[in-house]
Amino acid sequence: MTTFASLCAPAQRVAFTQAEARAVSLAARDRRPLFFTLVALGTRGLFANDPEAPHAVFATGRPAASGAFAFPVRESVVTPAGVPVLRDGHVVYCLRMTLLTYTLSRLLAAQRLPPGWVARVIDARGKVVEQS
Repeated sequence: MTTFASLCAPAQRVAFTQAEARAVSLAARDRRPLFFTLVALGTRGLFANDPEAPHAVFATGRPAASGAFAFPVRESVVTPAGVPVLRDGHVVYCLRMTLLTYTLSRLLAAQRLPPGWVARVIDARGKVVEQS
């Protein structure tokens, strides 16, 4: 049987070895945080900056990005992105990675858009987070 502690360890490796990542977290359907790689397992109040963020993933069953914000732990601007974790076709968890916002700029540049085209990343609040 898989435990949250056994899932947290690989998530911590991703968060600390990927330059673009700042943290990885997992939330239950009731939005209860199950782990957050920057704090001890079992710590409460993990999504204080954006408590409703996992809601879009559970409501739609699709990936969703939150609004960009200043990340207090490592002094940078970040954008959390969440993906659904499915069991028997139903969303049971929201797995989120908090990414440095400038990473999105590099992703846009890698698209090699035709001359004159512009791509934008718009957050959940309608704010332009990055632009090519």
